[in-house]
Amino acid sequence: MNFNYTDTLTLKDYSKEEDIIHIHGRVSDLINNPIIFGYGDETDPTYQNIEDTGENFYLEHIKSFGYFRTNNYHRLLTYLDSAQYSVSIVGHSCGLSDRVLLSEIFENPNCKSIEIFYHKKNDGADNFKEITQQLSRHFKPQNKAIMRRRLINKDSRNIIPQNEIIL
Repeated sequence: MNFNYTDTLTLKDYSKEEDIIHIHGRVSDLINNPIIFGYGDETDPTYQNIEDTGENFYLEHIKSFGYFRTNNYHRLLTYLDSAQYSVSIVGHSCGLSDRVLLSEIFENPNCKSIEIFYHKKNDGADNFKEITQQLSRHFKPQNKAIMRRRLINKDSRNIIPQNEIIL
């Protein structure tokens, strides 16, 4: 699954184009897979207040309503329920803007592991811990033990190479 709107994920490792789910749309195919911008945390208490206003305008950029425009979300659910899988996080902050979707992926019984690929700065600091903290928000309180079982320990081989330009 690709959260990026571009074709960053190449097809070299996949047998068919259909194997990649561009969950938030695709710049190169706006007709069949329109871009979805917005927020995806309907579990936030504020969300109920937004619905209670009765104004559809406030729901315009809630991601769930964008997911209904394609079959991507249902394809994802079918995949998640079909067999065991592992998750590799590359370049995603795991922030709350995708909370409902990421919870669906991480808490699914078929999810066997979650591996984080992280950025390392020139000063040696990295964002591994920050991603794990964000990731924890996608597990219900009673499922924190499941999170600890699935999350793979930090591995120095999982550093995402960065090219830094200094002006």
